[in-house]
Amino acid sequence: MVSKVLAGKRLVVVEDTAIIKLAIEKTLLEAGATITRSFENGADAGLLDIWLGNGSTSIPIAQALSDRKIPFLFYTGLPPSELTLIRERWPGCMIISKPALPSEIVAAVAELLGQPATAHCEVFAGGGARGEA
Repeated sequence: MVSKVLAGKRLVVVEDTAIIKLAIEKTLLEAGATITRSFENGADAGLLDIWLGNGSTSIPIAQALSDRKIPFLFYTGLPPSELTLIRERWPGCMIISKPALPSEIVAAVAELLGQPATAHCEVFAGGGARGEA
């Protein structure tokens, strides 16, 4: 059972692969979060895939969130060698490597929002989740 560590938090998931998006949203819902479809609806944070297919990325979304002081993290399958631009632009940004365990995703979002992770969450156990290149 996942704790409700994200209770009351409104989150947006930006992911181009439907099955991955649904799995992430399910994980966040089980942790107590509310999923909203737009940052205009008062989202507390965002979880962004970097590469959205068809030549588009979430970089403009990340920049808009950064400008609005809305916290976000990246959840990506890109190798560390392709994350240089992200590292340069947002040096302290969390990057979670796909695939990640549900507990890793919840722990990362909780940390992003300043919520204490529960003891059963293995924070960033996948290695490199904090983006060490």
